[in-house]
Amino acid sequence: MEALADVLAFVTGRTRSLEHMSIQDHLGAITVSTSNVGVIGWSAGGNLATLTMARHGERFRDLAWYASWESPVLSTVDIGAGSIFEANRFYDPATGRVDWTRLRYSPEMPLWVWPPQGVRADPTWPRGGLYLDGDGDGVFSRDTDYAFWLKYGALKAGGPEQAFYPVPVIREARDRRVFGTTWPAHIATVDEVRRREDVDGVMPRIADAVRRLPRLAVLVFESESSHVSNSPDHPHAIGHVNAWLDAGAPWVRLNPDVHYLAAVMGGPPSRAVQNPAGRRLDRAGIAGLVEAEANAGGPTDAQGMTAAALELADRTHTRTWTPSLNDVLVRP
Repeated sequence: MEALADVLAFVTGRTRSLEHMSIQDHLGAITVSTSNVGVIGWSAGGNLATLTMARHGERFRDLAWYASWESPVLSTVDIGAGSIFEANRFYDPATGRVDWTRLRYSPEMPLWVWPPQGVRADPTWPRGGLYLDGDGDGVFSRDTDYAFWLKYGALKAGGPEQAFYPVPVIREARDRRVFGTTWPAHIATVDEVRRREDVDGVMPRIADAVRRLPRLAVLVFESESSHVSNSPDHPHAIGHVNAWLDAGAPWVRLNPDVHYLAAVMGGPPSRAVQNPAGRRLDRAGIAGLVEAEANAGGPTDAQGMTAAALELADRTHTRTWTPSLNDVLVRP
């Protein structure tokens, strides 16, 4: 994040290189548009970009726009909706609720650490985790139960390594007294998880990013099959768009204008998705607002993000901030 902040300060013309030269000095005859700089955040890169804006935005306060590709903003691990590796059949996408009555603790099950490590069979791997008991036998089984993913590490440098479950999961474990009378030392408490979220959590920091960058335009890309979660209610996209709107960002949109997609793809996508900027999202309507996959006539990820960047750059250049467009704004 420190390095990204330095780069953004340089490309927005607010700092100089080690040669004491501005970006314009380095590029000579090429005119640099330091007022039309944007960031593209791919997946967790979007999380890092947002935290950089929240922590260091005053160093590049002319940043114009931000485009995100399916960033897992609600949590870097499993929020209960399931992951691309396994759907959570005890999660209801219509309501966003988990059947917490099945929540259990197994001292024997290996921890499901995110990102996947592929070494859970190792006898030295840390054990003792939370899962949803599918068959009611109180014994964890990969075939019938659902294990929650977690982050594993130390809350502070030199501290003990612990399992950090998402707040909704660990809060339910506490309230339901899943651990019995003794809380396992290797599992972070609700307060410890929240302390880590205050540092690394994205959603709580979006408001800070808007305060430091009040003119920032935001576009979030999401396709039918997210690379993070296979849940049909797309909780990350809903949470992401609504959080920027709630924070007061001046222009927020889910998915790029269809005319830009057509220009990048060389023809219109199979399904025209035209979401006006400023539209809040909910579970009831999200299925019709995400892009079709490339194998179904929609854009590839690269095409979708190219269209997003072009639209944001053109809007910034022409100062056109209408909710939707009738055509691309700048033709070659």
